[in-house]
Amino acid sequence: MNDRIAYFDYAATTFMPESVIDSINQYHKDINVAPNRGGSSIGIKANKLFEDSRAYIRNFFTDSDFELIFYPGATYAINAIAYGLEHMIEPMDIILIGPYEHHSNYLPWRELASRKKAILFEMPLLSNGDIDFEYLKEIKERVKIISYSSVANTNGYTLSTVRLKEIFGDDIIYISDDSQKCAHSRFRKNEMADCNIVNSHKMYGPKSLAGALVNKKFLNHLNPSIFGGGMVERVGFPNVWKLGVQKYEPGSIDVANCIGWKEACKYMNEFGFDHIKFLEKRYSSEILEELRKKSKVTIVSAGESTSIVSFWHKNIHAHDVEEIFSNNGIIVRAGHICSQNSIAKFSMKPIVRISLGIGIEGYDVERIVNVIRGYL
Repeated sequence: MNDRIAYFDYAATTFMPESVIDSINQYHKDINVAPNRGGSSIGIKANKLFEDSRAYIRNFFTDSDFELIFYPGATYAINAIAYGLEHMIEPMDIILIGPYEHHSNYLPWRELASRKKAILFEMPLLSNGDIDFEYLKEIKERVKIISYSSVANTNGYTLSTVRLKEIFGDDIIYISDDSQKCAHSRFRKNEMADCNIVNSHKMYGPKSLAGALVNKKFLNHLNPSIFGGGMVERVGFPNVWKLGVQKYEPGSIDVANCIGWKEACKYMNEFGFDHIKFLEKRYSSEILEELRKKSKVTIVSAGESTSIVSFWHKNIHAHDVEEIFSNNGIIVRAGHICSQNSIAKFSMKPIVRISLGIGIEGYDVERIVNVIRGYL
């Protein structure tokens, strides 16, 4: 077996370039302290590097009409936001979620609906797997919050905020989980939700860091849901919170990771989204072409998907397919992919997911195609 690993699990996590690792290490060696903790010389440097990183990451995605709140992961972010919007929900209100959601964008809203005696409603599907947008028009008057993945982690299905706003207008809250989009597509201003969740380790940055890009309308609705140091001007009756994003960032934030994420954004800018799209389309087409030749393979990835190719095999369990790939030095993902509610729409069969990223080369694709050809 070739010692080189062919990595096709970018939808789960990405590797960090050396420039990202070096920037993190440099901060720990030279400064190391948390931001907003005093006026010492190194504290001032920490504050500046922290806010410079925040501004750069925000501008990588959008403009100054949005703020960036840091959270220790996308799952944490969505939970904190669900709690922060709880006061908006009344009994029998509808919280609408996408049809192909990761558990991180499903369970927090289900729990919120249960606490508030509201209705959690999944967008219904047509027989071809597309959303039944006409049906959504029937319930639009009772919808308060819509939370959805712009790109699904199981099948790459894409959902546009613009399409949803054509139905529901501007008077409700839109939350877009962009964990599977942020490393593959530019964000366009007219496609921004009220809150967009972006994830560092999905885009060549460090783990344990994510962000919520939020507009002013959203901040006016969002209550803090995690409490502690750094978020309050005065503790009293009532408390006086700090203004802006600091109200939602209690405790010590790892500035080194924020700097690393900034470097990851620089790395992606240098690589270029056009080049990313070109390679993804080329490589996914080659893989799909080989899978389509296999009569016992059912492809479940959506037609527009270029970063995710997913399937199941009639006779070989998904985890056995994963092992076949692994024995040939190829890393893929298999199972329910933290999205059982999504997999249920594929007859509850565990799937094999091949996901693409910057580090893949033509030689890697040739290897995975040869395994598909020889074993499936």
